[in-house]
Amino acid sequence: MNLLKIQQKHAHAERTWNATATSDICLSVTLLREAARTVMTPFLLPELQSELGLSAQQVTQIRQLKQEMLTKEKDFSSQVAAKRKELDALLAPGASKGEQVKKLFEQIANLRAQQLYTGYETTTKMKAALTDAQRTKLAAMKPHEFHQAMMSRMT
Repeated sequence: MNLLKIQQKHAHAERTWNATATSDICLSVTLLREAARTVMTPFLLPELQSELGLSAQQVTQIRQLKQEMLTKEKDFSSQVAAKRKELDALLAPGASKGEQVKKLFEQIANLRAQQLYTGYETTTKMKAALTDAQRTKLAAMKPHEFHQAMMSRMT
């Protein structure tokens, strides 16, 4: 194979890798944005009454869902804190217990996943309380509009 063909194959492979890497990064950024939006929706949606035209009944229902979520998350946080305390004891000098450490890391990760899922589940329930038109308005909010609305309520 001559040098020109090798260089062409190398250039093609590099372009393919770059395109794949760029695509993966874009997908990751998009997923992170959506995950962040899903996590923040339970906190922001009750405050979007005027933007979405929420009725008083909808606001009450959405706030109740938010409160239920916060109660669950407080419980998860307490469980995580207890697991971290156990983990700290196992990580102390002279207390090498590899399998127990691994098990605690897995339990903490599971609790955090449950906590995130609770936010997702709450977002889904809140969206179900909206009308089709309100869901469309919410979905149409650009990331910067969502962020701006969130920041304006943090006073």
